Amino acid sequence: MRVVVLGATGFVGRALVPALAEHAEVVAVSRRGGTPEADSVRAVAADATEATAMRRALDGADVVYYLVHSLGAAEYAEIDRRAATTVASSAASAGVSQIVFLGGLGDDAPDLSPHLRSRAETAAVLVAGSVPVTTLRAAVVVGHGSAGFETIVAQGLSNEEIGQRLFISETTVKTHVTHVLQKLDLRDRVQVVVLAHQTGMLEDA
Repeated sequence: MRVVVLGATGFVGRALVPALAEHAEVVAVSRRGGTPEADSVRAVAADATEATAMRRALDGADVVYYLVHSLGAAEYAEIDRRAATTVASSAASAGVSQIVFLGGLGDDAPDLSPHLRSRAETAAVLVAGSVPVTTLRAAVVVGHGSAGFETIVAQGLSNEEIGQRLFISETTVKTHVTHVLQKLDLRDRVQVVVLAHQTGMLEDA
């Protein structure tokens, strides 16, 4: 079986790829193709919004894991719609039998945040295609490299406030905030907030 993981270098993708590789041939797709290769893992650099790149990446695939999101980009909702449209079409052309999409909670709630509305729209675009879609819903993933957690830090909340929002300890929050600062090569949380506004991460958030 050949499995394609889109968003393979993200927090979830990094854990998923080696687990899938124990049972299948894995094509690990990310914009830079940075997944370490192994006997059953092939890294591919491709943008999910580019049709030609997606057709090549999905060629021969049985199952596609869709972990892609553009949270942090100024026009993330539009980028995510384009990516979902491209992947749905490419998967159909490639004869993919199943798409597994990692979405957010509360898809039917009337008061969704813009980010969660975007995740719901992505799911709707994928489902509208001809390839069957299984949607897995998850809350904010807390861990090193989690874009959702970085966005919460960028809102300027204290460790106590983040802990209360996510139901985790202040010590856990502090550990992951340190990872965020190291990843972004920033000195302190104020710089995270400044960077977020400069890049549009908090637009409509």
